[in-house]
Formats: sequence, structure tokens, C-alpha cells
Amino acid sequence: MSGIYSKTRNPVYLAFVLIIAGIALLSRRLLALAWVLVSVAVLYYLAKKEENDLEKTFGDEYLKYKKRVPMFLPRFKE
Repeated sequence: MSGIYSKTRNPVYLAFVLIIAGIALLSRRLLALAWVLVSVAVLYYLAKKEENDLEKTFGDEYLKYKKRVPMFLPRFKE
């Protein structure tokens, strides 16, 4: 397996969090930190919901994929 989905199961959500965190750091506002925390919580919830649907659709094949590939933070050294 190769590509971004071999490193993280949710590359788009990871990108959103990194962008939001970057904007929050640049703004240096307390409200921006709250925005990051809420965004992480919402994206985590969405990812878990999607994973439940994928488990129902693809069964054991998806469960094996989940064991190999982390949900968000990639492992570059294997």
C-alpha cells in the first residue's frame, strides 16, 4: 500500500486541523484556541461515524486497514 492513505486514515481532516491550528497560532487569540478544540472534537466525531459506516460496508478488510494505519497522526517510520 502506498500514498497518503497508507500513512493516515483521515488525511483531509488532519489537513483541516493543521490549517485551523496554524491560523489560530497566527491570530494569537484565545477564541482561536477554542476554535481549534471545537474543530478537533467535531472532526473526530465525524471520522468515528464514517469509520463505523466503513466497518459495516467493508467488514474485516477495513478492520485490518485500521490496525495498520493510524487514525490521524501518521507514522513515517515502520
